[in-house]
Parts: sequence; structure tokens; C-alpha cells
Amino acid sequence: MASLQFLLAIGGGWPYEFHRGSAFFWSATDTTVNTAFAMRISSREECTIEFPNRKYALSVRCLNDTGVAVKPCKNGTEDNCVYGELVDNRDGQTYKTVKIGDQVWMAENLNYEVDSSFCYNDSAEYCEKYGHLYTWDAATVACPSGSHLPSLAEWKILIEAVGGGPIAVTALQSTSGWSNGDVGTDLFGFSVLPAGIRMGSKRDYSREGSEAYFWSSTADINEAHYMTLYYYPDRDTYHGVYFYRETKKRAHSVRCLLDSAE
Repeated sequence: MASLQFLLAIGGGWPYEFHRGSAFFWSATDTTVNTAFAMRISSREECTIEFPNRKYALSVRCLNDTGVAVKPCKNGTEDNCVYGELVDNRDGQTYKTVKIGDQVWMAENLNYEVDSSFCYNDSAEYCEKYGHLYTWDAATVACPSGSHLPSLAEWKILIEAVGGGPIAVTALQSTSGWSNGDVGTDLFGFSVLPAGIRMGSKRDYSREGSEAYFWSSTADINEAHYMTLYYYPDRDTYHGVYFYRETKKRAHSVRCLLDSAE
């Protein structure tokens, strides 16, 4: 990636703050009377949603009015999503799938047991609820025939298709099962549940009930990219869809993407 440098006008006192390696862009969506959603792109190839003060001066990129977002297929009374099934011939499990734009995704987390896959808190009841958690190496070989672990680019296609991070954070969440408030609308039948994370090689599990983490296939020698999604209604600046990278030894959930749209 080319070197990123950004000058942020922060208002009041010293008027500018220099951010080497980052670029910031406003969205049209506010979060509170004082803050609004903005996108930050870093030279580490990470894309996050920030919540700066509305008085800050950031860059702007305009979007053609034709748009590319997929219309929601589900609400509180009707469900018109296009569902299917993916059968895992290895253990006989059947997974619900859903078509979103040109992609067909598992509508639930993978629950196939392989080496270096885990149940949250080492308890089988959590695998029944959330599926397994996988190290990155395990995740790359875990998806059933006819599907694959999505790349970072494929995850981003999904997020953009449903309207971008500020919308996706609730539109992809299940409508129940979140300990920090059931704010999810599940408008596309993707039904994200907060399965939490296993922190490296130690039996240290965290964030079940409040956060979801999904591996991508995109990686370098030591780290792999992933997507995380969470929403804390009582914290105005602590919710969104984020893309990061970290050690491959941590264990995240897996959603498989069908190799071709049905």
C-alpha cells in the first residue's frame, strides 16, 4: 500500500493534528449530537469505523446516487430472503444458507470439529449454540466441499452490499442472544451471534454474548485478517464493523462462502 499521510483539523487550540499512515473520511450518518461515523484506512491495511467530533475536518468521497446496496429481505413480519442448504458430507450436518447480492453465505456458524477447533469455555453447549471457534490454520481447511473461507475482499463486499459498517452492525445481527442489548434487526437473514473469542494458546475465552469475530483467508506470515462486529448501546462510540489483523493462534468463528452463487 502506498504511504498514507493525513492532516486532521481538530478545531480549537492548535488547529491541526498530523496522522502518518492513516486517512479519514466522513459518512452521512451521525451517532450523537456531537459525533458522527467516519471511516479510517491505515497503512496496515486495516479499515475501521471511528466516531470523531462533528467539528473535526475530514476528507470527503462522494458516492454516485445510483448506489449498489442490496435491499433488505426481512423485517419483523415478513421474511423474503433467499435461503438454501449446504450439507457437510463429512459429518452429515446441514447448514442454512442465504443469498445476499451475488454472494451465498452460510447463515450460521460452522460447527465442524477439526484439530485446533474449540467450544467456548471448552463446553459442548456453546458449540451447539455458536459453532466451533477455529485458529486461522484450522479455519483455512474447515469449510465443507463447495464452499471456502472468505477473503478479506469478500467480507468487504458483503458489508458494502448491506449498506456499509454503520448499517451492517445491526442489520447483520440476530434479533436476540446479545447480552448488551438486542439491537439487531437481521434484515438480510445473516443472523450473527456473539460467539466471542479464544485468546491464543491459553484456555482464555472472552466476550461471549457481546462480540463476534470471523476469520478471513487473507494473511501474511504471522498474522491474518478478520472481521469483528459488536454494539454497545450505552457507549456511543463503541459499536461497528471493524477489519483488523492479529496472531493466527487466536480462535474465531467461521462463516463459509459458497464457491459460486446459486
